[in-house]
Amino acid sequence: MRVWHTRVCIGVAPCLQSVLQLAHQVVVRLTELEVELVLVEGLVAGKVTEYMASKRITLVHNVSRTMLERLAPCMGCDVTDK
Repeated sequence: MRVWHTRVCIGVAPCLQSVLQLAHQVVVRLTELEVELVLVEGLVAGKVTEYMASKRITLVHNVSRTMLERLAPCMGCDVTDK
């Protein structure tokens, strides 16, 4: 059982690292675009939240889809799935 657990950890670590790298790239792009506020329908990982805060990007998560769609026209932006 312990060997299987070790294999899972080894398999998950590179996957987690690639997800964090992707998140880093997204935050870099948001910084380049001078984004100050990001509204998210779901949850955001703690490390991503901390990184966004360090770049002075305000993050609001768990916003309902309906609320996002209502706010988008007022804020002059689009609701995207990605």
